Amino acid sequence: MALEYFNTVVNWAKVNGYKVHHETHRKRALYSPWVGRDLVPKVDGLSLVADLSHWVNVAETDCNDPDLTQVKKSRNLSIIERNLHIQNHATSL
Repeated sequence: MALEYFNTVVNWAKVNGYKVHHETHRKRALYSPWVGRDLVPKVDGLSLVADLSHWVNVAETDCNDPDLTQVKKSRNLSIIERNLHIQNHATSL
């Protein structure tokens, strides 16, 4: 279902001259780093807004975890290269 949705939206945006970026967010199709790793390379032209705090939260680990930091190259672009905006969250300890 997600694959069909993203392909439809990317095609619609291209045909109609829009730029649409999809956020990596909990409770959404791109809620997990593993889902993103597997889904994003299958959708040509999919661009992302990276709110990576959600991926870290879902993974219950930090960005030093090798399982999260492995970037899988697709036939087009890696997930990192598809990010057009990265959200930053500041917290205090």
